[in-house]
Amino acid sequence: MAVRLMARTKRLARLIRDDAMRQKELGASGNKRLRRRIGELRASSTEDALMACPGKWHRVPYDWPGCLAGTVTGDARIIVELREIGGEPAWLVLEIGHAYVH
Repeated sequence: MAVRLMARTKRLARLIRDDAMRQKELGASGNKRLRRRIGELRASSTEDALMACPGKWHRVPYDWPGCLAGTVTGDARIIVELREIGGEPAWLVLEIGHAYVH
């Protein structure tokens, strides 16, 4: 069963579902890696399962407390938070891109 993905903004929702927009904003390699990270999110229902995936997933305690980040390209990251909707796990995508404050 695929885990539900939600996005904080319309732009993020489009990046999740629109291949052409990902290609335009992130380039070919960024598009490919973001598709992989999205697949990892859909396949993982817990933070531990996600951190075991190959996307260099890690906790972000200072800039995004309670969230996980995965590598997209260079210093671009996808920032997500695990939520529960109707008793089912769901990932909320908070940012895609250069997401760290410092």
